[in-house]
Order: sequence, then structure tokens, then C-alpha cells
Amino acid sequence: MFKLGKVCCTRWYQHMVSLHYVIALCVWLSVVSLQVTFLLRNVKGYIIALRSLHEIDAQSLWLHVCPLFQCAVVLQALTSVYTLLGKRLFYLNDIRVEDNYKGGKRFFIFEQVVRVYSVYFVAIPALKEGVLLRSLLIVLNSWTLLNIFRCLKAIYTLQFVENIFVEWCCHKLFLLLYPLITFAEVNLVRSASKILKDMPAMRSYPSPMPNMYNFNCDLYVIYVCLPFVMVPCSVFYYIYKLQNRKLKYF
Repeated sequence: MFKLGKVCCTRWYQHMVSLHYVIALCVWLSVVSLQVTFLLRNVKGYIIALRSLHEIDAQSLWLHVCPLFQCAVVLQALTSVYTLLGKRLFYLNDIRVEDNYKGGKRFFIFEQVVRVYSVYFVAIPALKEGVLLRSLLIVLNSWTLLNIFRCLKAIYTLQFVENIFVEWCCHKLFLLLYPLITFAEVNLVRSASKILKDMPAMRSYPSPMPNMYNFNCDLYVIYVCLPFVMVPCSVFYYIYKLQNRKLKYF
């Protein structure tokens, strides 16, 4: 562990972001505890084996962790706001971080926010008992593990201290887990599109009733097209993170 170079940032901003990451870390750890308690209650035996996971009801697992997990992914999405604000407030080693924040990167942030809402607030609830246990376990555990280390990394960075082990884990976990997360999320979106196709009442957003904007769209069409946006954006975001893996900013 060693001290970073001089960092200039407003004190209020640093405290606000630090508090956000501490809260996010606590929420992600709570998601872990919820999953563990659910497995201990619903899997026979004292040791949870892979062969016993087929006993788990995917819908019951989702309903058990849903409130905290949705809260956690919303907190994760808010980090994009801090990134946009922080590009003008942070200086690391006298180098302006993310100073070349172009429209393309803002589009990636917007795409990730849309993905969070589409998958975890619409797709999985719409699937209900049709949700795939494998995909659900991948997104739950991968996002949880990845974000625990991301929060730790961010907290250390905001204290102007670098933890080499946390940096290494955060980078390696991203390389391994992000492709799995993307695959599972695309699979969930495609499954949800099949459900929406057979449920006309859920296809209109907002509801067909008169609304103040006098506007609605077909969710089925959106969910059919969404994977064609998610996959390229995920590839570009993955490449972007690889190119900026040495950047000491979160």
C-alpha cells in the first residue's frame, strides 16, 4: 500500500461519494447473506453441492433477494453520475482523469442504466416461474462479487490509497465475470421477449390508459431489439476497460 500523488477535489464531493460506496458495499454484502440464508433453508444437507442446486426454485430465490439486489444495482448505476461529475473534480498525479469524456462514453453509461432497468426491473419479474436458474445465479453472484471489490477499490481510491491486491482482484474479476454477466442478461432479455409476445397486457408501456405524455411503446419490439444493442456495447465497454485498466480512478 502506498500513497498516491496529490489529488485535488472538493471535500463535500469526496464525502458524498465515499458514503455512497460504503452504503453500496453494505447492500452488496447483505445480498450475499440473503443468498446464503436462502440456500441453507432450501437445500438439503449441511454442504451445498452443485448437484443439489436443482432443488432451488428460481422464482423464490429472486423474490427473496429482489428488494436488496434491485437497490444495489441502482446504487451501481448511480456511480455513472459520479463519473460524469468527477471528471472535473479529480486530478490524479497531475493528470486530468477522463478529461476526454466523449459522447460515446456517455452512450455506454446510458446503455448500462437502460440494461439495469430492462433486466432487473422488467425481464426477471415478467418471467416469474420461467426464469432460468442458471442465468439468475450467474447475474446475482457475478454482480455481487464484482461490485464488492469495485466498492472496496473505490473506497481506497477516495482515501488516496492504493491497495494492489484489491486492484488486481477487481481487474481479473471483471475480465472473467463481465462476459458471463452479458451472456446471462441477454439470455434473460430474450426469454422475457418470448413471454411478452404472448402477454398483450404487458406489452404496452406506459399503460394503454391515457397518460400525461400521450405516448406508449411496444415492449416486445424493444426487447427483441435490445440484445442487438447490449452485445456490441458490452464488447466496446470490455475493450475500453482493458485499455484503461491502469487508470487509478473509479
